[in-house]
Amino acid sequence: MSETVPMNWSASAKILADARLNDVRLDDPPRPDPQNTEEAYTLQEAVTSELGFEIIGWKVGATNALAQAALGANEPFAGPIFRERTFEGSAELKTAADALRIPEAEFALMLKADLPARSAAYGADEVAAAVGSVHPAIEVVNKRLAGDFGDHVNRVIADGGANHAFIYGKGTQDFDPNALSSHPVKVTVNGMDKAAGSGGNVMGSPLNVLAWLANHMSRRGLGLKAGQWVSTGLTTEVFQVRRGDTVLADFGPFGSVSVKFLD
Repeated sequence: MSETVPMNWSASAKILADARLNDVRLDDPPRPDPQNTEEAYTLQEAVTSELGFEIIGWKVGATNALAQAALGANEPFAGPIFRERTFEGSAELKTAADALRIPEAEFALMLKADLPARSAAYGADEVAAAVGSVHPAIEVVNKRLAGDFGDHVNRVIADGGANHAFIYGKGTQDFDPNALSSHPVKVTVNGMDKAAGSGGNVMGSPLNVLAWLANHMSRRGLGLKAGQWVSTGLTTEVFQVRRGDTVLADFGPFGSVSVKFLD
């Protein structure tokens, strides 16, 4: 019986890594195309290795049914948060003219305890005990492939979950896990109201997202570590901004966070 030969993703990984480093968008996806989520995460890991960036946490995308439908997905997806693309409090970002520039207001969780890989599933109540603090955050989404978010989810996964930058605010250790689902979020662009949402828009609660991620990482033979970030998905509708715009996400008593997109 012949053995399956593992796919060599090095060429595709270099193309995607170079596109990220040079802030360019590719007209066509690198080949071969990942045919399933397993291949997509393998390519994601190869891109991370090629970049040489440090992973300090994970973002979770497609945490609602509309986003999953748009991507042809049946569950959320994960991508790495890189130290080299992480900012505290506020950020000023240069972006290419054709960048998507999608600012996503998200609850970011800082872990105080490990959630190691295991066979038994994690639940929201259990993972809540591993959260040390809750922070306001903006994940800036861009992707290395042309077009909008019409790509299949496997391409988005391979591209690191389409992340570009992660900005977090001071946050708080004093939070009620049961109140996260109703906690409001307001977003302004250039001082004008733009969008609003709540923690309930991400799988019912950011803690449900954390439980999904812990189980996802377990299936991959990995785990989550104390000191890592988990950014739990978009709390409002999706929108794009222009170069020159300033976006502020206000999480009330949890604080605020902002990003300015330089001309």
